Amino acid sequence: MHFLSMFMLALSSNLDNLGVGISYGTRKINLPHSANLIVAVITSTGTLLSMTIGGLVALYLPAGVSNSMGSLIMIAAGLWVILRDKKKNTGSGKTTAGEYPPLTGAGKIRLLTQFNTLAAVAREPYRADMDYSGHISPYEAVILGLALTMSNLSTGLGAGMVGLNPWLTTALVGIFSLLTLKGGIQFGNRYASRWLGDRAGLAAGLLLIIIGVYEFLAP
Repeated sequence: MHFLSMFMLALSSNLDNLGVGISYGTRKINLPHSANLIVAVITSTGTLLSMTIGGLVALYLPAGVSNSMGSLIMIAAGLWVILRDKKKNTGSGKTTAGEYPPLTGAGKIRLLTQFNTLAAVAREPYRADMDYSGHISPYEAVILGLALTMSNLSTGLGAGMVGLNPWLTTALVGIFSLLTLKGGIQFGNRYASRWLGDRAGLAAGLLLIIIGVYEFLAP
């Protein structure tokens, strides 16, 4: 039954991507196939590295302890995702792209310094389009991929500690990354609604909690 956990983990890890895609679709931001692939490679690599570290940690712990710790890490990650999503959707920091002028050249560097780049993009994904061109360049795709990966490191660590297969999980994460980003953009373009995107974090957090509880109780 570990495959079910891996499938759900890959899905939950990429629900943020779905929300990003919907946000881009409603804002008419284009994500080329090459940029989508860059994001998928980065998020998959982050998953593989964090799961490998989790697996190495588990080697130095009794089997029962490592499984319990990994499960609790995933549950905690799920709760954090839910709280982060609630704060993002209700906090005063909610903004729109129109509030900020286009940035080019040195302006990009100022953005990196002023908003702490990755945290800013994780909080408001449209900021990955740093020059507000309506097009995600390869450089901007790297920033977006790293920002999305940040949220999944603790999840990968816990998954590695409970013994999920890192290679199969990584492959699933990559596939879901490609599908959810592109699918989210198409949904946003077609329906011009962010309702689903605004609830992607809640769904991802609940899935992580379910996986953590399942792995904790599994024989």
